[in-house]
Amino acid sequence: CSRSYGSMTAGAVGALAIYDTILGEDWKKDSTVASGLSWLAKTFVVDGNPGPCSESWAKGDPRYGHYYFLYALERAGLLCRTEWMGTHPWYFDGATFLLTAQDKDGSWDASVSNTCFAILFLRRATRPLEDVASTDARR
Repeated sequence: CSRSYGSMTAGAVGALAIYDTILGEDWKKDSTVASGLSWLAKTFVVDGNPGPCSESWAKGDPRYGHYYFLYALERAGLLCRTEWMGTHPWYFDGATFLLTAQDKDGSWDASVSNTCFAILFLRRATRPLEDVASTDARR
């Protein structure tokens, strides 16, 4: 465990890439995005959520927020148009984990939210920023 959070770091990387794009800035030149991607590469796992088990609300469980982390990882990977977190193929590793962790009834941990996050990850539901209209066509 660490003081940083995998789920929040991945979420922030995705949010900053969106924000930079809205501002007309190149997220590839944003040192905070680069730092977040570097941390994700260094702490890469798909079988837990790096970091939050040090917090009391996580009750010492390194899997707390795990499926949200995987979805945030998917967003960061697709928004930053990368198939790799460092030397790790994030989608392949994540999909392999999810397919082996799926319950017989099709859910993940008998949880609606975990199942939704798992499906969003597997579906690669996030669209790259270049594929999304960023201006108001009515103007």
